[in-house]
Amino acid sequence: MNKFSDILGIDIPKGTKILSATNSTKKIKKDSIFFGLQGSKIHGSNYAEEALNLGASVVVHNDLNFTTQNNKIIY
Repeated sequence: MNKFSDILGIDIPKGTKILSATNSTKKIKKDSIFFGLQGSKIHGSNYAEEALNLGASVVVHNDLNFTTQNNKIIY
């Protein structure tokens, strides 16, 4: 996972399994990384918890106003 963390420039929790990537909760598969990005009306960070509940192993967002203590949701 170190190479992936280096590419993204973030610290992904140790032991995190990532098999796919998406920015749509409709396309989440088990062990996905979900990117919560700004949409035309709503920021994808609003779907961070839903993404984890659907099987994403980690969420990455760029919303300055979104805060959480969940270490699987990364700014």
